[in-house]
Amino acid sequence: MRRVGIVGAAITPCKGHWVERTYYGLSQMAVKECLKDAAVSVKDVDGVVYGIYNDIFELAAIPEHPLHGIIGMTNKPGMRVTNGGATGAYAMLAA
Repeated sequence: MRRVGIVGAAITPCKGHWVERTYYGLSQMAVKECLKDAAVSVKDVDGVVYGIYNDIFELAAIPEHPLHGIIGMTNKPGMRVTNGGATGAYAMLAA
């Protein structure tokens, strides 16, 4: 078994509604800031855990599939966690 870790974190500014950015644009913003926080590049990331509460809110079925390539994770493992209001906490636990 090898050691792994969460090395960076980021959050987009919280707003009631984003008119000027899409779900995918917000995701790109968060990933960019997370990589900056960790001082690594997307090439250094081996996989990703998505905490996505509800497909309906993203206006897409299985929104993590197109997102995977958009944030530079093509050909890397990814896992989605969905658990109602506890989605964020369970995504961190899964990571």
